[in-house]
Amino acid sequence: MMMRALSIALVLPLLAPTAHANCDALFTHQATISQAVVVGSNRDTAYQITQRVDPSRVQIKPETLALSETECLPKAKAAEALATLYFYLDQTQMTPASERQLNALAPQLANQKNIQLVGHADSQGNHAYNLNLGLARANATKSKLLGLGVRGKIQVDSRGDSKPVQSNLDAQGRAANRRVEIYLN
Repeated sequence: MMMRALSIALVLPLLAPTAHANCDALFTHQATISQAVVVGSNRDTAYQITQRVDPSRVQIKPETLALSETECLPKAKAAEALATLYFYLDQTQMTPASERQLNALAPQLANQKNIQLVGHADSQGNHAYNLNLGLARANATKSKLLGLGVRGKIQVDSRGDSKPVQSNLDAQGRAANRRVEIYLN
C-alpha cells in the first residue's frame, strides 16, 4: 500500500541573543511526515506498527527549538532525545523498524563530535540486571553506529528501569521502555 507524504510548514518567531542581531527574524521549518510508528507487544515480543498520519492530530511544539550560542540556526534542546530505538525483550537486538531508523540517521550523526546513548529496560528483572541490560543495549547501538561510519565520541550510559516512559504494568508499556535514546552533546 502506497503512503502519501504530507507536508507541514511551520513559521516560528525565534528571538536571538543580543550578540546575534540578525537572528530575530522568522525562520521557516518544514517537516514531511508520512507515517507514524506505534510500539506494542504481544506476549512480551515487541513489534512496531506503521500507519498513516492524520494531519489534524500532528503537533509540533515550538518550545523544542532553541538557538545555538554561536550561530543563528535552530537546534534541538540538549535534554531531548534525537531518536529512540526499541529492543526485544531481554535482548540487545533492536526491532527491524529501529534498525532502519538507525541506518537512516547514521549519515547525520557522522559529523557529530559528541553523541550520548542512554540504554533503558522495562521493570522485569532486578535493578542491577536492568542496568546491565540497558548498558548492553547502548553498547550494541554504539557498535552499529561505528559500523555505519560514525566516528565522533560516543558515550554510553544506562538508566536501567529507573526512567520508564510508560507504565510497566502492561506489555505495551514494557515494550516502550525497552529502548536506547540518542542525544547530541
